[in-house]
Amino acid sequence: MESLLLGKICLNWRAIAWSTPSLWSRVDLYLSKTRCLVQTELLAGWLQRSKAVPLTIRIQTVEHRYWRKSKPTEMPKVLVSHSWHWKNIYLCGPLEWDDDLQPVRDNIPLLETLHLDRHCDGRLLTMFMNAPLLHDVHLMFAYVPEVILPWHQITTFKGNQLYVVECLALLRDCHQMRECHFSIVIEDDEPMQTPLLPIGLTHKCLEWLEITRGENSIISHLLNLCTLPSLRHLHLSCSRYIKETASITSFIQRTGCSLENLSFERIFLSEEDAVVCLRNAPSVVDLQIAMGIRKEISAKFLAALTSPDMHLLPNLRNLTIRGYVAFNAEELTEMMVRRGARPEELSWPFSQLMSLTIISPISWLGRNGEKSRLGLSELVPDGLDLPITCTYDKMDGHEQMVIRFVGGENRCHS
Repeated sequence: MESLLLGKICLNWRAIAWSTPSLWSRVDLYLSKTRCLVQTELLAGWLQRSKAVPLTIRIQTVEHRYWRKSKPTEMPKVLVSHSWHWKNIYLCGPLEWDDDLQPVRDNIPLLETLHLDRHCDGRLLTMFMNAPLLHDVHLMFAYVPEVILPWHQITTFKGNQLYVVECLALLRDCHQMRECHFSIVIEDDEPMQTPLLPIGLTHKCLEWLEITRGENSIISHLLNLCTLPSLRHLHLSCSRYIKETASITSFIQRTGCSLENLSFERIFLSEEDAVVCLRNAPSVVDLQIAMGIRKEISAKFLAALTSPDMHLLPNLRNLTIRGYVAFNAEELTEMMVRRGARPEELSWPFSQLMSLTIISPISWLGRNGEKSRLGLSELVPDGLDLPITCTYDKMDGHEQMVIRFVGGENRCHS
């Protein structure tokens, strides 16, 4: 809207704004049944002023039922006439637009990002199949086999409500994919679908995998069918209530990747299960962990981080603990002091822990925050600056304590 505001200042500013194409490179339109004709006229003028500048277009509507009876044919025609300089498209428009948008099929040479937020209603969506620069795709509610895209060139994918078989098909077809986000993975309706795909599917390029809001059994099933040797970032989050620990240890062992960033939310029923899994990921630098509902992170987990027998996470630099905690200030201080000790004082190699964040829904910080501050001051003579900040989020009732070690040398002895 900045371009319109500039045009209201005076005639000179209006002339400048109207003749500066970069000011008109972004369209964010909420389609209205009562203002559709006016919106179409405004859109035509807006896109005309954009000249040849690459476009970012976002079209949304919630009035899908209305458009079944009254199809806005003029607006898609305006959009199609400028498809040759589309760069980023977010489309949550009526299904009835599909036929009118079909002419873009061979005229989207600059399209890089596609975000579809709609069902395909059983029809094949082919209008984006010839996009030579397309590499970033987001699908919400669409059935993947009905969306025909140049999957072989996709490097980033985000999908919502996908069957296991769809996830596997994407990993099979997107040979260059490096970042993948699956949200709400669903068990296949037909159990025989999955075996049609290669067993032990290996993807050699994927570096970032995120699976959220799924059942642990489904997450385990999907991971047990994959081998991802280049994986560096893994984020797993289960639905609110879990019945079992996700069996991901075998996945990590089989994959043999050098994981750097791990995030586990409601994946383990117990911290013992978490420790067993984490012992197979010695390369991890950043860890975020949250147990299941009413499950706690206790002093046992802190002790495992400093146990010479466990040799747990020797390269860990940043740790975030979310949820209920059952350790006191002394136990926290002991772990932090040991992880910050001089290498010659330890019997096993490690990287110095540089930050710790505790986000808890109970008043742990009120009881233990100051004690931790005093105990951790033992690390200051070692040349470390030790800022400790505590905040309270009124929205979710969570307290947060962040401890960062600033100025200490990076002592990695692994």
